[in-house]
Amino acid sequence: MRLVTLLLTVVFALVSIGLAHAEVIFHENFDGVAEADALTNFWGDKPAEVLANGAEAGVGVDGSTGLHLKLDFQGDGEHNLSYWRYDLPEPMPLIEGMTDISFRVKSNVAVALKVAISPFGYIYHAPRSQGTGEWETVTLPNAWDELSAWCRGGGSNPAEGLVPSIIFAVAKTDDVIADIFIDDLTITGVEGASEMLDNERLLRRTARARVAVATQIWSDEGRTLDAVADLIEEAALDRADLLLLPQECVKTEGEPIPGPISEAIAARAAAHNMYIVGNIRETDGDRTFVTSFLCDRSGEIIGKY
Repeated sequence: MRLVTLLLTVVFALVSIGLAHAEVIFHENFDGVAEADALTNFWGDKPAEVLANGAEAGVGVDGSTGLHLKLDFQGDGEHNLSYWRYDLPEPMPLIEGMTDISFRVKSNVAVALKVAISPFGYIYHAPRSQGTGEWETVTLPNAWDELSAWCRGGGSNPAEGLVPSIIFAVAKTDDVIADIFIDDLTITGVEGASEMLDNERLLRRTARARVAVATQIWSDEGRTLDAVADLIEEAALDRADLLLLPQECVKTEGEPIPGPISEAIAARAAAHNMYIVGNIRETDGDRTFVTSFLCDRSGEIIGKY
């Protein structure tokens, strides 16, 4: 008996330590949220009338401000579900430190937690409440593990994923009036998750590109389209976003741009989904220039100098 008591004490202590080291990385108590049209209905059965959809004083936990969603459903529903989206003030990058996503709900119908994941268009289906009419907590535990596995299952990289919205899926029942109160939408993370989130947001605001700079032998043989093709292949193998070719990369007495040489280089830019800057002698009427031209990822020549 003492051993059982000791084990329970250790487990409780470990849980307490874990909770103490959890960080809240997002919390919405709906104080200051709009009093109307706070949620967006975007899928499922549409109510005949929306009686409430916004922040309301005194309806939250312990008499605080909460979100009130009251829907009048009439007739049979095709889905028996109605999706209502709450958009986060700023989309949240998926990070490994994300632990739980939860909200408090008091309602006469079941309300499920669903998580939108962009830019992939995914919706993760999490647990739901029982609709007891008393305050319940709906939680998606191990959020990073669950959401990242969902992304990988769809062939997407979770490190590129964002959570732009939390979805409240309202179950339609025989009671035509769905009366729902929501409070304390919370996302937590491990200790240090707030710093991880800030760093990830900074990284995603910063564009990163791989740039390749090519050199050539200054000779007739070194400045041919075949030689340039080899350089483009080499840059592609190195996953370059932008390749800069040297002056007069292909020897010519002069031709228009666009023309045979520049268009051949542009075609290879499209084939490898990269930007390429080339340079050749350009003829324009009776004048000749040494001209640089920019090919975009689609193979269009979008500028020259």
